[in-house]
Amino acid sequence: MMDNKIEAPGYMTYREAALMFSLMPEPDAAKAIKATVNYYLYGTEAELDGVAGQVFKIMKADIDRNNEKYQKIVERNRENIRNRWEKQ
Repeated sequence: MMDNKIEAPGYMTYREAALMFSLMPEPDAAKAIKATVNYYLYGTEAELDGVAGQVFKIMKADIDRNNEKYQKIVERNRENIRNRWEKQ
């Protein structure tokens, strides 16, 4: 079966996440940001501990939630197009 999943064009970094990153020591922030980007791009989950690990878990949950919303929009749009073409 063919996977009809369409990739979201990006991910949102909410203000709360930006604040978390800004308050973290730079090495931890860099680890969390890199882990977040790698999860978004490649689906890889980093094994981080401490603050970096906790922030990554929050970002991962946000990415997953946003991707789920995006997939619902894509499917709704597909259905709308399908219905429109069937009427013609």
